[in-house]
Amino acid sequence: MHTARVVGEDDIMIQVEWGCCVVCGRVAWLYSVSGLTTRARCFQCWRDAVNEGLISEKIYKKIREQAKESKG
Repeated sequence: MHTARVVGEDDIMIQVEWGCCVVCGRVAWLYSVSGLTTRARCFQCWRDAVNEGLISEKIYKKIREQAKESKG
């Protein structure tokens, strides 16, 4: 996996990289949150996690912002 960038704000550090999602196996931009995850997940798997109540909306919003930048 190649690390694209690390973004930090409000004590939420998000690492963005291209690779294979640990949850679903999809090859895509992946996002890992410092202190929360050790292996990166794709945007869809993060969205599923917030829908299931596994992560906070605040963290999801930061990941969503990075997903928009990664696609652009």
